[in-house]
Amino acid sequence: GRSCKEEIARLEGVLKAVNETLQDSTIVADRAVAGHAEASAEVNALRLELSAVEEAGFHQDAALARLRSGEAEAASGAAKELEALGNVSSRLSAEIISFRQEASLAHAGSVRAEAASAAESEERRALELEVEGMQDGFRRESEASAVSRRHASE
Repeated sequence: GRSCKEEIARLEGVLKAVNETLQDSTIVADRAVAGHAEASAEVNALRLELSAVEEAGFHQDAALARLRSGEAEAASGAAKELEALGNVSSRLSAEIISFRQEASLAHAGSVRAEAASAAESEERRALELEVEGMQDGFRRESEASAVSRRHASE
């Protein structure tokens, strides 16, 4: 596996990508709002124009046709902007899910590393205790042997 620092650096890169995608979605949303405002202004202008034509009694049919065409174009443009925003939102959701999965995996790796370190510490302490026990045994045998030699020489 990777070290924690490498994992953190990689996750920071994922987070940066998520932030960039979020900025992109904000730009697309701003464009959609601006496009909607333009479309509304255009529709309102067409409606004013229609009112003027009706008042004058001239070209009613032509003005109605232009109004319907303008509303259809405005609706189509707004639909395209909303679709683009939906695509960005989907990408952002996927990035967030990916980031959460990566963070979860990194956390699990960190927990496993801590558990392995604790197990190594316990093994090392068990071996140290075993060595100490062996040393005590050798020391006792050596002392018993020295006592035996003293008794034998007396």
